[in-house]
Amino acid sequence: MRLKMRKLGNKEDLDYVLELLELLELLGMMEFAMKDIYEISGGQQQKELIARALAQKADILLLDEPTSNLDIRHQFEVMEIMKDIMKNKGISAVMALHDLNLALRYADRIIMMKGAKYLPPGILLQSSP
Repeated sequence: MRLKMRKLGNKEDLDYVLELLELLELLGMMEFAMKDIYEISGGQQQKELIARALAQKADILLLDEPTSNLDIRHQFEVMEIMKDIMKNKGISAVMALHDLNLALRYADRIIMMKGAKYLPPGILLQSSP
């Protein structure tokens, strides 16, 4: 995540930079701070995108497949990081996940959909031929 350098004008600027550095440390991305996004792996790119979202200081994160195209190790790593961040910073997340195992392991609540329809809890999905 390439940090753009600018002259710090006031305490708010300094506080913002310190928060960004804390995020990079939390995500284990400090060593990649000055690298271009195309120079880092897919898992590191996912973490960079999470850091960008967190830097916006939103109360709720909307994430579409935050673990897509990642190997299993990076999937768990990204989900563990998200779990820790949400707990420690009091942030909520709404995630679209296709991996039911990840959803069951990490979600507090699950809403299942088929097509554009909501499936009430307890409905068993039957595969159609």
